[in-house]
Amino acid sequence: LVSLGALIPLAWFARLAFFGPNVDGEALFGALGNSLVLATCGAAATLILSFAVAASARSKSWIGRAALFAANAGYAAPG
Repeated sequence: LVSLGALIPLAWFARLAFFGPNVDGEALFGALGNSLVLATCGAAATLILSFAVAASARSKSWIGRAALFAANAGYAAPG
């Protein structure tokens, strides 16, 4: 998640900044800011959802079991 969401886009922007023939710094840094905001929002949403699933799973209620099932189905479906 970190490499795909942050490191690869940052490396792409660095490559453009160092090797681009006509670099528009304002557009480049605007795009860099947008990427960092999106990466931060995605990380925050993932963290909040993981805390919610962990807290509901510890409650041993039907909501906790449903949250664990949904989380496991989300991991199992792509594979």
